[in-house]
Amino acid sequence: MHLEKRDTGGVALAERRKRLEAREERLERACRIFGGDEKEGWKEPAGFPKQTRRL
Repeated sequence: MHLEKRDTGGVALAERRKRLEAREERLERACRIFGGDEKEGWKEPAGFPKQTRRL
């Protein structure tokens, strides 16, 4: 039972990481579409800490 708990935790982490990466990709794509180099501040909206990239 303990192993099952740890397993589901890993799955949840993987899902979360996938969602974060997808969101980041979308932001980067939108940035490129809108000529994002001048809008670097817009790429990291509030509530999206840069630390999430280290996961």
